Amino acid sequence: MAIFAYLIRLLILFFLYFSTAWFGLRLDPVEGFATLFWPPTGIALAFVFLYGYKLWPGVFSAAFFINLLFGAPYLSALGISIGNTLEALLGSYILKRFIKFNPGISRIRDAVGLIFITAPLSTVVSAITGTVSLNLGGMIDQGSVWKTFGSWWLGDITSNLVVVPLFFLYLHQPFAKLSDLKLTQLILFIINFFISIYIFFGFSDFMTRASPLSYLVFPPLILTSIVAGQKTVVTSAFLAAIISVYSTVKGQGPFAGNDLFYSLLLVQSFMSILSITVILLSAAISENKKLELQKDEFVSIASHELKMPLTTLKALTQLLMKRYQQGKNRSKLLYIEKMEIQINNIIRLVNDLLDVSKLNYGLLELKKEKVSLNRLIDDARELALVKKRNPVTYLPLNNDKIIEVDKERINQVIYNLLINAMIYSAKGKKIIIRIINGEGYITVGIRDFGKGIAFEDRGRIFEKFYRSDDNSSEKGLGLGLYICAEIIKQHHGKIWVFSRGKGEGSEFFFSLPLSTHAH
Repeated sequence: MAIFAYLIRLLILFFLYFSTAWFGLRLDPVEGFATLFWPPTGIALAFVFLYGYKLWPGVFSAAFFINLLFGAPYLSALGISIGNTLEALLGSYILKRFIKFNPGISRIRDAVGLIFITAPLSTVVSAITGTVSLNLGGMIDQGSVWKTFGSWWLGDITSNLVVVPLFFLYLHQPFAKLSDLKLTQLILFIINFFISIYIFFGFSDFMTRASPLSYLVFPPLILTSIVAGQKTVVTSAFLAAIISVYSTVKGQGPFAGNDLFYSLLLVQSFMSILSITVILLSAAISENKKLELQKDEFVSIASHELKMPLTTLKALTQLLMKRYQQGKNRSKLLYIEKMEIQINNIIRLVNDLLDVSKLNYGLLELKKEKVSLNRLIDDARELALVKKRNPVTYLPLNNDKIIEVDKERINQVIYNLLINAMIYSAKGKKIIIRIINGEGYITVGIRDFGKGIAFEDRGRIFEKFYRSDDNSSEKGLGLGLYICAEIIKQHHGKIWVFSRGKGEGSEFFFSLPLSTHAH
Protein backbone atom coordinates (compact mmCIF):
# COMPACT_ATOMS: atom_id res chain seq x y z
CA MET A 1 0.00 0.00 0.00
CA ALA A 2 2.88 2.36 0.85
CA ILE A 3 4.56 1.60 -2.51
CA PHE A 4 1.28 2.27 -4.34
CA ALA A 5 0.87 5.65 -2.58
CA TYR A 6 4.50 6.49 -3.40
CA LEU A 7 4.03 5.68 -7.11
CA ILE A 8 0.82 7.73 -7.29
CA ARG A 9 2.57 10.76 -5.77
CA LEU A 10 5.53 10.25 -8.10
CA LEU A 11 3.26 10.21 -11.16
CA ILE A 12 1.31 13.28 -9.97
CA LEU A 13 4.57 15.16 -9.37
CA PHE A 14 5.90 14.15 -12.80
CA PHE A 15 2.70 15.25 -14.53
CA LEU A 16 2.45 18.60 -12.73
CA TYR A 17 6.14 19.36 -13.20
CA PHE A 18 6.17 18.41 -16.89
CA SER A 19 2.94 20.23 -17.83
CA THR A 20 3.77 23.48 -16.01
CA ALA A 21 7.35 23.34 -17.38
CA TRP A 22 5.92 23.09 -20.89
CA PHE A 23 3.86 26.21 -20.15
CA GLY A 24 6.87 28.08 -18.68
CA LEU A 25 9.20 27.31 -21.58
CA ARG A 26 6.72 28.83 -24.02
CA LEU A 27 6.92 32.24 -22.29
CA ASP A 28 9.79 33.74 -24.33
CA PRO A 29 12.63 32.18 -22.28
CA VAL A 30 16.16 33.60 -22.49
CA GLU A 31 18.14 31.47 -24.96
CA GLY A 32 15.15 29.11 -25.09
CA PHE A 33 15.48 27.75 -21.52
CA ALA A 34 15.72 30.44 -18.80
CA THR A 35 12.15 31.60 -18.25
CA LEU A 36 10.97 34.36 -15.94
CA PHE A 37 8.11 32.23 -14.61
CA TRP A 38 8.92 28.61 -13.76
CA PRO A 39 6.08 27.00 -11.70
CA PRO A 40 7.80 23.56 -11.45
CA THR A 41 10.27 24.90 -8.85
CA GLY A 42 7.51 25.58 -6.33
CA ILE A 43 5.69 22.33 -7.10
CA ALA A 44 8.86 20.27 -6.62
CA LEU A 45 9.74 21.97 -3.32
CA ALA A 46 6.23 21.46 -1.91
CA PHE A 47 6.08 17.76 -2.85
CA VAL A 48 9.59 16.93 -1.62
CA PHE A 49 9.05 18.75 1.67
CA LEU A 50 5.65 17.20 2.38
CA TYR A 51 6.21 13.66 1.10
CA GLY A 52 9.94 13.12 1.48
CA TYR A 53 13.24 13.22 -0.40
CA LYS A 54 12.40 9.88 -2.04
CA LEU A 55 10.29 11.74 -4.62
CA TRP A 56 13.43 13.13 -6.30
CA PRO A 57 13.07 10.79 -9.35
CA GLY A 58 9.82 12.58 -10.26
CA VAL A 59 11.62 15.93 -10.39
CA PHE A 60 14.68 14.55 -12.19
CA SER A 61 12.80 12.65 -14.91
CA ALA A 62 10.28 15.43 -15.63
CA ALA A 63 13.05 18.05 -15.88
CA PHE A 64 15.16 15.80 -18.09
CA PHE A 65 12.43 14.94 -20.61
CA ILE A 66 10.98 18.47 -20.88
CA ASN A 67 14.41 19.93 -21.65
CA LEU A 68 15.08 17.23 -24.23
CA LEU A 69 11.70 18.00 -25.79
CA PHE A 70 12.61 21.69 -26.14
CA GLY A 71 15.91 20.97 -27.87
CA ALA A 72 18.55 20.73 -25.14
CA PRO A 73 21.46 18.36 -25.87
CA TYR A 74 21.47 15.14 -23.85
CA LEU A 75 24.27 16.19 -21.48
CA SER A 76 22.82 19.69 -21.02
CA ALA A 77 19.40 18.22 -20.21
CA LEU A 78 21.09 15.88 -17.74
CA GLY A 79 22.91 18.77 -16.03
CA ILE A 80 19.74 20.89 -15.87
CA SER A 81 17.70 18.04 -14.37
CA ILE A 82 20.41 17.39 -11.74
CA GLY A 83 20.35 21.09 -10.78
CA ASN A 84 16.54 21.18 -10.59
CA THR A 85 16.51 18.08 -8.39
CA LEU A 86 19.21 19.41 -6.05
CA GLU A 87 17.28 22.69 -5.83
CA ALA A 88 14.17 20.92 -4.47
CA LEU A 89 16.20 18.73 -2.08
CA LEU A 90 18.23 21.68 -0.75
CA GLY A 91 15.14 23.86 -0.33
CA SER A 92 13.37 21.13 1.62
CA TYR A 93 16.47 20.55 3.77
CA ILE A 94 16.80 24.26 4.63
CA LEU A 95 13.12 24.48 5.59
CA LYS A 96 13.28 21.39 7.81
CA ARG A 97 16.74 21.74 9.32
CA PHE A 98 17.15 25.47 9.85
CA ILE A 99 13.71 27.10 9.61
CA LYS A 100 11.77 24.35 11.44
CA PHE A 101 9.13 25.20 8.88
CA ASN A 102 5.42 24.70 9.47
CA PRO A 103 3.75 24.13 6.06
CA GLY A 104 0.65 25.89 7.36
CA ILE A 105 2.81 29.09 7.25
CA SER A 106 1.19 30.07 10.54
CA ARG A 107 4.18 31.95 11.98
CA ILE A 108 6.18 34.98 10.86
CA ARG A 109 9.25 32.74 11.20
CA ASP A 110 7.84 30.44 8.49
CA ALA A 111 7.13 33.34 6.12
CA VAL A 112 10.54 34.97 6.61
CA GLY A 113 12.34 31.63 6.27
CA LEU A 114 10.58 30.84 2.99
CA ILE A 115 10.83 34.32 1.45
CA PHE A 116 14.28 35.55 2.47
CA ILE A 117 16.28 32.34 3.04
CA THR A 118 14.95 29.28 1.22
CA ALA A 119 13.63 30.95 -1.95
CA PRO A 120 16.86 32.79 -2.88
CA LEU A 121 19.41 30.23 -1.59
CA SER A 122 18.05 26.94 -2.94
CA THR A 123 17.36 28.36 -6.39
CA VAL A 124 20.98 29.45 -6.89
CA VAL A 125 21.93 25.78 -7.36
CA SER A 126 19.53 25.28 -10.26
CA ALA A 127 20.42 28.61 -11.89
CA ILE A 128 24.17 27.89 -11.77
CA THR A 129 23.99 24.27 -12.97
CA GLY A 130 21.46 25.14 -15.66
CA THR A 131 23.48 28.07 -17.01
CA VAL A 132 26.76 26.12 -16.95
CA SER A 133 25.13 23.11 -18.64
CA LEU A 134 23.74 25.26 -21.46
CA ASN A 135 27.07 27.05 -21.89
CA LEU A 136 29.07 23.82 -22.03
CA GLY A 137 26.54 22.35 -24.44
CA GLY A 138 26.99 25.29 -26.79
CA MET A 139 23.43 26.55 -26.32
CA ILE A 140 24.49 29.99 -25.01
CA ASP A 141 27.63 32.08 -25.52
CA GLN A 142 29.66 33.88 -22.86
CA GLY A 143 27.84 37.16 -23.47
CA SER A 144 24.48 35.63 -22.50
CA VAL A 145 25.63 33.82 -19.35
CA TRP A 146 24.68 36.50 -16.81
CA LYS A 147 21.35 37.30 -18.44
CA THR A 148 20.50 33.59 -18.53
CA PHE A 149 21.57 33.08 -14.91
CA GLY A 150 19.60 36.12 -13.70
CA SER A 151 16.42 35.14 -15.55
CA TRP A 152 16.69 31.53 -14.34
CA TRP A 153 17.30 32.50 -10.72
CA LEU A 154 14.56 35.14 -10.56
CA GLY A 155 12.07 32.83 -12.28
CA ASP A 156 12.69 30.09 -9.71
CA ILE A 157 12.48 32.53 -6.79
CA THR A 158 9.15 33.84 -8.07
CA SER A 159 7.85 30.28 -8.31
CA ASN A 160 8.78 29.61 -4.69
CA LEU A 161 6.96 32.76 -3.63
CA VAL A 162 3.82 32.27 -5.74
CA VAL A 163 3.35 28.49 -6.03
CA VAL A 164 4.77 27.05 -2.78
CA PRO A 165 2.28 28.70 -0.35
CA LEU A 166 -0.67 27.47 -2.43
CA PHE A 167 0.53 23.85 -2.51
CA PHE A 168 1.56 23.85 1.15
CA LEU A 169 -1.81 25.16 2.35
CA TYR A 170 -3.90 22.80 0.20
CA LEU A 171 -1.77 19.65 0.51
CA HIS A 172 -0.89 20.03 4.20
CA GLN A 173 -4.36 21.05 5.42
CA PRO A 174 -7.56 19.10 4.69
CA PHE A 175 -9.76 20.41 1.90
CA ALA A 176 -12.77 22.32 3.18
CA LYS A 177 -16.23 21.18 2.17
CA LEU A 178 -18.28 23.61 0.12
CA SER A 179 -20.77 23.71 2.99
CA ASP A 180 -17.98 24.88 5.33
CA LEU A 181 -17.08 27.89 3.19
CA LYS A 182 -18.32 31.14 4.64
CA LEU A 183 -20.22 33.63 2.52
CA THR A 184 -17.59 36.28 3.33
CA GLN A 185 -14.81 34.09 1.90
CA LEU A 186 -16.75 33.46 -1.30
CA ILE A 187 -17.65 37.13 -1.78
CA LEU A 188 -14.06 38.32 -1.24
CA PHE A 189 -12.71 35.65 -3.60
CA ILE A 190 -15.14 36.75 -6.34
CA ILE A 191 -14.27 40.42 -5.77
CA ASN A 192 -10.54 39.67 -6.07
CA PHE A 193 -11.14 37.64 -9.23
CA PHE A 194 -13.10 40.36 -11.03
CA ILE A 195 -10.68 43.11 -9.97
CA SER A 196 -7.82 41.03 -11.42
CA ILE A 197 -9.74 40.45 -14.66
CA TYR A 198 -10.57 44.15 -14.96
CA ILE A 199 -7.02 45.36 -14.34
CA PHE A 200 -5.00 42.81 -16.28
CA PHE A 201 -7.18 42.59 -19.34
CA GLY A 202 -7.21 46.37 -19.65
CA PHE A 203 -10.83 47.16 -20.43
CA SER A 204 -9.81 50.74 -21.19
CA ASP A 205 -6.85 52.47 -22.80
CA PHE A 206 -6.26 54.31 -19.55
CA MET A 207 -5.72 51.03 -17.71
CA THR A 208 -3.28 49.64 -20.25
CA ARG A 209 -1.10 52.74 -20.13
CA ALA A 210 -0.96 53.08 -16.34
CA SER A 211 1.08 50.24 -14.86
CA PRO A 212 0.78 51.46 -11.23
CA LEU A 213 -2.96 50.74 -11.36
CA SER A 214 -2.12 47.03 -11.21
CA TYR A 215 -1.49 47.54 -7.50
CA LEU A 216 -5.19 48.19 -6.98
CA VAL A 217 -5.39 44.45 -6.30
CA PHE A 218 -3.65 45.01 -2.95
CA PRO A 219 -6.46 46.62 -0.86
CA PRO A 220 -8.98 43.78 -1.40
CA LEU A 221 -6.25 41.18 -0.85
CA ILE A 222 -5.23 42.82 2.43
CA LEU A 223 -8.89 42.87 3.49
CA THR A 224 -9.14 39.19 2.53
CA SER A 225 -6.10 38.39 4.71
CA ILE A 226 -7.75 40.01 7.70
CA VAL A 227 -11.28 38.69 7.21
CA ALA A 228 -11.20 35.43 5.25
CA GLY A 229 -7.98 33.66 6.24
CA GLN A 230 -4.87 32.27 4.57
CA LYS A 231 -6.32 29.84 2.03
CA THR A 232 -8.67 32.40 0.52
CA VAL A 233 -6.06 35.16 0.23
CA VAL A 234 -3.27 32.87 -1.06
CA THR A 235 -5.64 31.40 -3.67
CA SER A 236 -6.74 34.90 -4.70
CA ALA A 237 -3.12 36.09 -4.98
CA PHE A 238 -2.15 33.02 -7.03
CA LEU A 239 -5.09 33.61 -9.35
CA ALA A 240 -4.11 37.28 -9.75
CA ALA A 241 -0.56 36.19 -10.63
CA ILE A 242 -1.76 33.70 -13.27
CA ILE A 243 -4.15 36.26 -14.78
CA SER A 244 -1.37 38.87 -14.92
CA VAL A 245 0.96 36.45 -16.76
CA TYR A 246 -1.72 35.28 -19.18
CA SER A 247 -2.91 38.81 -20.02
CA THR A 248 0.67 39.98 -20.62
CA VAL A 249 1.41 37.06 -22.96
CA LYS A 250 -1.78 37.96 -24.85
CA GLY A 251 -0.56 41.55 -25.18
CA GLN A 252 -3.13 43.04 -22.80
CA GLY A 253 -3.08 44.67 -19.39
CA PRO A 254 -0.79 47.19 -17.68
CA PHE A 255 2.44 45.21 -18.24
CA ALA A 256 2.04 44.41 -21.93
CA GLY A 257 4.59 45.89 -24.33
CA ASN A 258 6.47 45.23 -27.55
CA ASP A 259 9.21 43.25 -25.76
CA LEU A 260 7.67 40.16 -24.10
CA PHE A 261 10.80 39.51 -22.00
CA TYR A 262 10.70 43.01 -20.51
CA SER A 263 6.93 42.75 -20.01
CA LEU A 264 7.31 39.45 -18.15
CA LEU A 265 10.07 41.01 -16.03
CA LEU A 266 7.55 43.64 -14.89
CA VAL A 267 4.98 40.91 -14.19
CA GLN A 268 7.58 38.97 -12.21
CA SER A 269 8.29 42.00 -10.00
CA PHE A 270 4.58 42.49 -9.45
CA MET A 271 4.00 38.82 -8.56
CA SER A 272 6.93 38.77 -6.13
CA ILE A 273 5.79 41.90 -4.28
CA LEU A 274 2.21 40.62 -4.22
CA SER A 275 3.22 37.21 -2.84
CA ILE A 276 5.63 38.60 -0.23
CA THR A 277 2.93 40.96 1.06
CA VAL A 278 0.27 38.26 1.23
CA ILE A 279 2.55 35.63 2.84
CA LEU A 280 3.89 37.97 5.53
CA LEU A 281 0.53 39.54 6.34
CA SER A 282 -1.43 36.28 6.47
CA ALA A 283 1.31 34.62 8.57
CA ALA A 284 1.29 37.53 11.04
CA ILE A 285 -2.51 37.40 11.34
CA SER A 286 -2.47 33.61 11.73
CA GLU A 287 0.21 33.77 14.44
CA ASN A 288 -1.71 36.47 16.28
CA LYS A 289 -4.89 34.36 16.21
CA LYS A 290 -2.96 31.36 17.51
CA LEU A 291 -1.57 33.43 20.39
CA GLU A 292 -5.09 34.65 21.17
CA LEU A 293 -6.33 31.05 21.32
CA GLN A 294 -3.44 30.05 23.58
CA LYS A 295 -4.20 32.99 25.85
CA ASP A 296 -7.88 32.05 26.00
CA GLU A 297 -6.97 28.44 26.74
CA PHE A 298 -4.65 29.53 29.56
CA VAL A 299 -7.34 31.80 31.03
CA SER A 300 -9.88 28.97 30.86
CA ILE A 301 -7.58 26.45 32.57
CA ALA A 302 -6.40 28.94 35.21
CA SER A 303 -9.98 29.99 35.98
CA HIS A 304 -11.11 26.39 36.43
CA GLU A 305 -8.14 25.67 38.70
CA LEU A 306 -8.81 28.77 40.80
CA LYS A 307 -12.54 28.19 41.22
CA MET A 308 -12.31 25.10 43.42
CA PRO A 309 -9.94 26.49 46.10
CA LEU A 310 -11.88 29.77 46.14
CA THR A 311 -15.16 27.92 46.71
CA THR A 312 -13.55 26.01 49.58
CA LEU A 313 -12.12 29.23 51.03
CA LYS A 314 -15.54 30.90 50.86
CA ALA A 315 -17.18 27.96 52.67
CA LEU A 316 -14.56 28.10 55.44
CA THR A 317 -15.04 31.86 55.77
CA GLN A 318 -18.79 31.41 56.18
CA LEU A 319 -18.19 28.81 58.91
CA LEU A 320 -15.93 31.24 60.74
CA MET A 321 -18.54 33.99 60.43
CA LYS A 322 -21.21 31.76 61.99
CA ARG A 323 -18.86 30.91 64.84
CA TYR A 324 -17.94 34.51 65.67
CA GLN A 325 -21.51 35.76 65.22
CA GLN A 326 -22.42 33.64 68.21
CA GLY A 327 -19.63 35.16 70.29
CA LYS A 328 -18.88 38.70 71.39
CA ASN A 329 -15.65 39.30 69.45
CA ARG A 330 -17.00 41.87 66.99
CA SER A 331 -13.57 43.03 65.72
CA LYS A 332 -12.64 39.55 64.45
CA LEU A 333 -16.03 39.22 62.78
CA LEU A 334 -15.43 42.52 60.97
CA TYR A 335 -12.14 41.21 59.54
CA ILE A 336 -13.81 38.00 58.39
CA GLU A 337 -16.60 39.97 56.69
CA LYS A 338 -14.00 42.03 54.82
CA MET A 339 -12.23 38.83 53.83
CA GLU A 340 -15.49 37.40 52.48
CA ILE A 341 -16.08 40.55 50.40
CA GLN A 342 -12.65 40.17 48.78
CA ILE A 343 -13.20 36.46 48.18
CA ASN A 344 -16.53 37.28 46.50
CA ASN A 345 -14.77 39.84 44.29
CA ILE A 346 -12.18 37.26 43.22
CA ILE A 347 -14.90 34.67 42.54
CA ARG A 348 -16.75 37.22 40.41
CA LEU A 349 -13.59 37.91 38.38
CA VAL A 350 -12.95 34.18 37.92
CA ASN A 351 -16.56 33.64 36.80
CA ASP A 352 -16.18 36.51 34.31
CA LEU A 353 -13.03 34.90 32.90
CA LEU A 354 -14.83 31.56 32.58
CA ASP A 355 -17.74 33.24 30.78
CA VAL A 356 -15.36 34.97 28.36
CA SER A 357 -13.64 31.65 27.70
CA LYS A 358 -17.01 30.01 26.94
CA LEU A 359 -17.93 32.89 24.63
CA ASN A 360 -14.63 32.62 22.75
CA TYR A 361 -15.13 28.90 22.16
CA GLY A 362 -18.87 29.22 21.45
CA LEU A 363 -19.74 27.11 24.51
CA LEU A 364 -22.06 29.53 26.31
CA GLU A 365 -25.35 27.64 26.10
CA LEU A 366 -28.68 29.28 26.85
CA LYS A 367 -31.36 27.39 28.80
CA LYS A 368 -34.45 29.34 27.86
CA GLU A 369 -37.68 29.27 29.82
CA LYS A 370 -40.72 31.51 30.18
CA VAL A 371 -40.29 33.88 33.11
CA SER A 372 -41.84 37.03 34.54
CA LEU A 373 -39.86 40.17 33.72
CA ASN A 374 -40.89 41.79 37.02
CA ARG A 375 -39.66 38.74 38.92
CA LEU A 376 -36.34 38.78 37.08
CA ILE A 377 -35.73 42.43 37.90
CA ASP A 378 -36.82 42.02 41.54
CA ASP A 379 -34.42 39.09 42.03
CA ALA A 380 -31.46 41.00 40.59
CA ARG A 381 -32.44 44.14 42.54
CA GLU A 382 -32.58 42.27 45.87
CA LEU A 383 -29.19 40.71 45.18
CA ALA A 384 -27.62 44.10 44.40
CA LEU A 385 -29.18 45.74 47.49
CA VAL A 386 -27.18 43.37 49.70
CA LYS A 387 -24.27 45.75 49.16
CA LYS A 388 -26.30 48.44 51.04
CA ARG A 389 -24.75 51.16 48.94
CA ASN A 390 -27.41 52.81 46.76
CA PRO A 391 -31.22 52.75 46.85
CA VAL A 392 -32.74 51.19 43.72
CA THR A 393 -36.16 52.35 42.52
CA TYR A 394 -38.05 50.09 40.14
CA LEU A 395 -40.78 51.52 37.90
CA PRO A 396 -42.61 48.43 36.58
CA LEU A 397 -45.25 48.25 33.86
CA ASN A 398 -48.84 47.82 34.95
CA ASN A 399 -49.03 44.59 32.98
CA ASP A 400 -46.19 42.18 33.65
CA LYS A 401 -44.45 40.74 30.60
CA ILE A 402 -43.61 37.07 30.16
CA ILE A 403 -40.41 36.57 28.18
CA GLU A 404 -38.59 33.42 27.09
CA VAL A 405 -34.96 33.78 28.13
CA ASP A 406 -32.17 32.13 30.06
CA LYS A 407 -33.23 33.28 33.53
CA GLU A 408 -29.78 33.06 35.13
CA ARG A 409 -28.02 34.88 32.30
CA ILE A 410 -30.51 37.78 32.08
CA ASN A 411 -30.40 38.02 35.88
CA GLN A 412 -26.62 38.25 35.51
CA VAL A 413 -26.99 41.11 33.01
CA ILE A 414 -29.35 43.12 35.23
CA TYR A 415 -27.21 42.51 38.33
CA ASN A 416 -23.99 43.53 36.50
CA LEU A 417 -25.58 46.73 35.23
CA LEU A 418 -26.88 47.58 38.73
CA ILE A 419 -23.47 46.94 40.34
CA ASN A 420 -21.84 48.97 37.58
CA ALA A 421 -24.23 51.85 38.32
CA MET A 422 -23.41 51.63 42.04
CA ILE A 423 -19.65 51.60 41.46
CA TYR A 424 -19.78 54.78 39.39
CA SER A 425 -22.25 56.63 41.63
CA ALA A 426 -21.68 58.34 44.95
CA LYS A 427 -22.90 56.35 47.93
CA GLY A 428 -26.57 57.05 48.63
CA LYS A 429 -27.36 58.30 45.11
CA LYS A 430 -30.47 56.62 43.77
CA ILE A 431 -30.61 54.25 40.80
CA ILE A 432 -33.76 53.89 38.70
CA ILE A 433 -34.91 50.82 36.75
CA ARG A 434 -37.62 51.43 34.17
CA ILE A 435 -39.37 49.39 31.47
CA ILE A 436 -40.21 50.62 27.98
CA ASN A 437 -42.82 48.61 26.12
CA GLY A 438 -42.25 48.37 22.36
CA GLU A 439 -43.84 46.53 19.47
CA GLY A 440 -42.39 43.02 19.49
CA TYR A 441 -39.76 43.81 22.11
CA ILE A 442 -39.32 45.02 25.67
CA THR A 443 -36.60 47.44 26.82
CA VAL A 444 -35.06 47.71 30.29
CA GLY A 445 -33.28 50.92 31.30
CA ILE A 446 -31.00 51.28 34.35
CA ARG A 447 -30.18 54.89 35.16
CA ASP A 448 -27.66 56.30 37.60
CA PHE A 449 -26.81 59.88 38.57
CA GLY A 450 -23.09 59.35 38.91
CA LYS A 451 -19.94 60.18 36.98
CA GLY A 452 -21.35 59.69 33.50
CA ILE A 453 -19.45 58.43 30.48
CA ALA A 454 -17.16 60.48 28.26
CA PHE A 455 -18.11 60.68 24.59
CA GLU A 456 -14.94 58.87 23.45
CA ASP A 457 -15.70 55.91 25.76
CA ARG A 458 -19.27 55.29 24.60
CA GLY A 459 -18.32 53.54 21.38
CA ARG A 460 -15.94 51.12 23.09
CA ILE A 461 -17.48 50.50 26.49
CA PHE A 462 -18.83 47.06 25.48
CA GLU A 463 -15.47 45.84 24.14
CA LYS A 464 -13.58 43.03 25.84
CA PHE A 465 -11.05 44.25 28.46
CA TYR A 466 -11.92 47.90 27.81
CA ARG A 467 -11.86 50.16 30.86
CA SER A 468 -12.58 53.87 30.84
CA ASP A 469 -9.97 56.27 32.17
CA ASP A 470 -11.52 57.28 35.49
CA ASN A 471 -10.57 57.37 39.14
CA SER A 472 -12.80 54.55 40.36
CA SER A 473 -11.21 52.47 43.10
CA GLU A 474 -13.20 49.37 42.07
CA LYS A 475 -11.87 48.74 38.60
CA GLY A 476 -12.27 45.21 37.30
CA LEU A 477 -10.88 43.48 34.23
CA GLY A 478 -13.19 45.29 31.82
CA LEU A 479 -15.25 42.16 31.17
CA GLY A 480 -18.63 42.80 32.82
CA LEU A 481 -20.19 44.96 30.10
CA TYR A 482 -18.67 42.80 27.36
CA ILE A 483 -20.29 39.69 28.85
CA CYS A 484 -23.62 41.54 29.19
CA ALA A 485 -23.47 42.56 25.53
CA GLU A 486 -22.70 39.01 24.38
CA ILE A 487 -25.52 37.50 26.47
CA ILE A 488 -28.02 40.00 25.07
CA LYS A 489 -26.71 39.37 21.55
CA GLN A 490 -27.27 35.63 21.96
CA HIS A 491 -30.86 36.42 22.94
CA HIS A 492 -31.18 38.36 19.63
CA GLY A 493 -31.46 41.61 21.57
CA LYS A 494 -29.59 44.91 21.67
CA ILE A 495 -27.68 46.81 24.35
CA TRP A 496 -26.58 50.44 24.38
CA VAL A 497 -25.80 53.36 26.68
CA PHE A 498 -26.85 57.00 26.83
CA SER A 499 -24.93 59.69 28.70
CA ARG A 500 -24.68 63.43 28.25
CA GLY A 501 -21.05 63.29 29.36
CA LYS A 502 -18.87 63.41 32.44
CA GLY A 503 -20.74 64.22 35.65
CA GLU A 504 -24.15 63.85 33.98
CA GLY A 505 -24.91 60.25 34.93
CA SER A 506 -25.73 57.52 32.42
CA GLU A 507 -28.46 55.08 31.47
CA PHE A 508 -27.87 51.58 30.12
CA PHE A 509 -30.57 49.98 27.99
CA PHE A 510 -31.08 46.48 26.70
CA SER A 511 -33.98 45.20 24.63
CA LEU A 512 -35.24 41.64 24.24
CA PRO A 513 -37.70 40.22 21.72
CA LEU A 514 -41.09 39.22 23.10
CA SER A 515 -41.25 36.39 20.56
CA THR A 516 -38.71 33.56 20.76
CA HIS A 517 -38.26 33.69 16.99
CA ALA A 518 -37.71 37.43 16.75
CA HIS A 519 -34.33 38.60 15.50
